[in-house]
Order: sequence, then structure tokens, then C-alpha cells
Amino acid sequence: MPALPPAERARHALVLMYVVRRLLGPIVAADGPARAGLVTGLKDVLVRYPEPIQQTR
Repeated sequence: MPALPPAERARHALVLMYVVRRLLGPIVAADGPARAGLVTGLKDVLVRYPEPIQQTR
């Protein structure tokens, strides 16, 4: 999101880092299909969260 002001870009990056940090423990602790589901969910969040922000710029 290079078009965003630096402070706003940093805030969105921080939100995504908190999401990753919060889900990392459960992902590591899970196994098999549960882990795969959590990883898929995390990837989905990481891709979908920035979409509306990028579309408004």
C-alpha cells in the first residue's frame, strides 16, 4: 500500500502483525486438518484485510 501515508501504512501493518502473532501459537499447537484450516484462515485474513484499503486509494 505505497499510496498510503506512512502513519496509516504502519498502523495497518501493526494490525496484521497482531493477527499473525495471535494465531501463530494455535497454528503451531494444531496438527493435521486443524493446522491447515488455521493457516488457510490466516492467509485469507492477510489477503482480504488490505483489499478495501487498497480500493479506496
